[in-house]
Amino acid sequence: MKGKSVRGGTFILAGQGASFILQLASTAILARLLMPEEFGLVGMVAAFTGFAQLFKDLGLSDATVQQKDLTQQKVSNLFWINACLGLLTMIVIVGLSPIIAWFYGDMRLRNISIALSISFIFGGLTVQHQALLNRQMHFGHITLISIIANFLGSLAGIIMAWMGFKYWSLVWKEVIISFFVASGSWLMCRWLPGLPSRRAGIGSMLKFGGDITGFNIMTYFTKSVDNILIGRFWGATALGLYDRAYKLMYFPLQRIRLPLGSVAFPALSAFQNDRGKYREYFEKMVELMTFIYMPLVVYLGIYSETIIRLVLGEKWIDAAAIFRILAFASFIIPVSSICDLVVKTCGLTRRYLLWGTVNSIYTVSLFAIGVHWGAVGVAAAYTIGRYIIFYPSIWYRLRGTPISVSSFFQSIYPSMFSSILTGLALLMMSKFVAFESIIAEIIVSSLVSVVLYLGFWWSRPLGRKKLI
Repeated sequence: MKGKSVRGGTFILAGQGASFILQLASTAILARLLMPEEFGLVGMVAAFTGFAQLFKDLGLSDATVQQKDLTQQKVSNLFWINACLGLLTMIVIVGLSPIIAWFYGDMRLRNISIALSISFIFGGLTVQHQALLNRQMHFGHITLISIIANFLGSLAGIIMAWMGFKYWSLVWKEVIISFFVASGSWLMCRWLPGLPSRRAGIGSMLKFGGDITGFNIMTYFTKSVDNILIGRFWGATALGLYDRAYKLMYFPLQRIRLPLGSVAFPALSAFQNDRGKYREYFEKMVELMTFIYMPLVVYLGIYSETIIRLVLGEKWIDAAAIFRILAFASFIIPVSSICDLVVKTCGLTRRYLLWGTVNSIYTVSLFAIGVHWGAVGVAAAYTIGRYIIFYPSIWYRLRGTPISVSSFFQSIYPSMFSSILTGLALLMMSKFVAFESIIAEIIVSSLVSVVLYLGFWWSRPLGRKKLI
């Protein structure tokens, strides 16, 4: 198990690095070919279609990975459920397309909704194949599928944008990606479903998936309300700026958190009955994740305007304030979210669902307050709210599990301490040191931040122990 996890982590981290470069390049090119309003139009619809994506999965991919005694018939039944849900979801989105257009007051959104709904067909046919690859720890295959699909989709989107298709280039980019993910999953997995059967005994898996889906619905609804409110009350341009700032901030974090989570979920599920190994594996994963992402977030926040100009261009400079505020939230969100992995792998899905419900109500309230001050207000309210609820959320999810709250904070302390000190030093440098070019500023500040961070880390006895 350890060997598979290490190899899997290596494959995924390498793939995520390639994916990050690809996504960053395509974002930079598309941001220069398209206007913020065009990103905003697609973002308006994505708030609804992304929510619908949850129903074609129903948490059954996690159920397949977590299930101890998995059979061909069980997976076949789940496959047909996911396939039917994908088709049903597409039909629902097509039916709702006029309402989505009416809600935002823009009839262009009707056809955008219909086009994006096509991806649900491909998505429903992919769920179990991806789950089987994940369960078998074929992370190299998963990574390759993702890179190829995103490359082909991004290439198509860039060509269409260059040819003047405007927002349609973003729409068909997503559809093309979903098609190639489905095709690649079938080719790599080489599993074929059988006919459905009533005797498969998937009741426990449906219950597990149901609780996971309940949480995912709450979480996604929460994450979409900000886009819906900004789009409804402030328009496509404001949403476009917010959407790009949000995605530019969280994309690199996802490239760190998701691969670690993908490797850890099957590994921790296998350690359910060995609390010592479970605790050791989880704490090392948290230490690695925070060691990488915390200093990165601090750097992004301090040099927000420089990064926006470099990646998106001068016409997106109004997104810098949103980007900076979200960096403060991003300092604690990934490490808080990783606690969900403990709840799921320990089978505490009812607690998972309850936490999702409470967190959703709380976060939606923050968005409702912040939207009065536009996109910046939404980002600020969300950030403040995350810090208020940070400790209670950790305590509630970890209680009664192999991971204690004290050991959890001990795992993140060296990275948190070193990142904060590095941030203070970089802030002073940004105020008093001027550069002639953006490239020079990025290169010098990046090198300085790495040296400072490792130096502060090494200066702490606990940090030296973990670094060695």
